[in-house]
Order: sequence, then C-alpha cells, then structure tokens
Amino acid sequence: MRSHAVSQSPNNVPATSTTSGVNSCPLITIAIAAASLTIMASAALTSAFQFDRTAIAAGELWRVFTGHLTHFDWNHFVWDAGMFVVLGVMCERRHRGRYSICLVGSAVLISIGLWFAHPDMSIYRGLSGIDTALFTLAASYLLAEKWREQDWPWVVAIIGLTVGLLAKIGFEIVTGTTFFVDSEAANFVPIPLAHAIGGLFGIVIATGGRGGRRLQAARSPRGTQPRMQVAAGN
Repeated sequence: MRSHAVSQSPNNVPATSTTSGVNSCPLITIAIAAASLTIMASAALTSAFQFDRTAIAAGELWRVFTGHLTHFDWNHFVWDAGMFVVLGVMCERRHRGRYSICLVGSAVLISIGLWFAHPDMSIYRGLSGIDTALFTLAASYLLAEKWREQDWPWVVAIIGLTVGLLAKIGFEIVTGTTFFVDSEAANFVPIPLAHAIGGLFGIVIATGGRGGRRLQAARSPRGTQPRMQVAAGN
C-alpha cells in the first residue's frame, strides 16, 4: 500500500512526497540474483550468456548485458551475487529509477570499455563491476544525506569505505590478483578496469540530474525543497 503525504512549502505551494519507493519490494534485485543463480547452476547457460568476444562479434549482442550474470565458480558467484543483493536492495528501495539506469548503463559501459581496452580478452564473467557501481551510488546518496544531517561519524565511515574501495582497486592493479575471490582457483585473470568504470558511473548517476536533487530534498530532515584469455570482475 502506498503512503502519501502532502505538506505546504514556504511559498504555500503543495509539496508531495511518497514512501512507496522506500518500502517497495526490491523486485529487480531479486530477479537478477535469481537469474544469476540459475545460470551458475548450468554450464550450458553459462556458455550461452557469458561475454564471449567471438560470439558478440557474430551478432550475439545480448552477451554485453548477460555476461555480468555469469561466474567462473561458486566462490566467485557467492562473493559477487552476495554483494549485489545487499547493495541492490539498498539502491532499489531508495530510488528504483536511478538504480535501473545504473544497472543498464554500467553493464553496457563496462562491456564496451573492456572490449576496446582488452582486445586479447576472449571471455568475461562477473557482477563485481556492477557491484562497484552500486557501491558508489549508495555511498554517494548516504554521504549527501549524512552530511546534511551533520552525522559526522557516518560521514567518516562512508568516506573510509570509499577509500577502501579505491585501495582494493589499486591492489588489484598492482598485484594482478583479486582481494576477495581466489582467482587462481577459479582460473581467471582479474580486470580492475571493470571496477573503475563501474565506480565512476555510479557516482555520475548519484550526483547528476534533477532526480537526485528531488530525492535528497524529499529526505531532508527540515522538509526543504529542492593469465588465461578469460577475465572477471571480483
């Protein structure tokens, strides 16, 4: 059930806000996680949906999107899908429209970026590039919210987590290994560029456009207006 509130702005113009987005079931997140689990359970589906350079060049363009739903092993899947569910629920319940844009846009940009930046990469799998986009989307929203509320412990914590993300990406660039997933056991080479593209895109979506400002105004406490040729993200 939708809850709808009407208040008066300082100029006596009715202002409306709704909590339906916050309280709604995160259907998109659930559907994507379920699809990724189904694909992981089937070698045939994984082969059909993974980012495969030869297949994409032959016209199988859906792999630009679906490649992110595939994984190399269960450890890879648990880390990526687990983070996706946590971050996806946070972002979808806060602003479903921007969440959807972030999902689609990061999937496309990561795939395009890897296509041109890594021409020797034949196969790519993993949700972690999208996870990184959702992390920076959520962090940007929370940072703006806590800054307005002058909740400095939260501000410091969010900044610290963001610095930690940058350190993780830097570690992967320098060492050529992943921080969480055992890439050697899963037999893939990590591609930190996927995380960099995703992280930057999440910030752009969170900070750009009138939609983000309306969301922030609605939440203001004062009621003011507004080694193999395969790769994966980890």
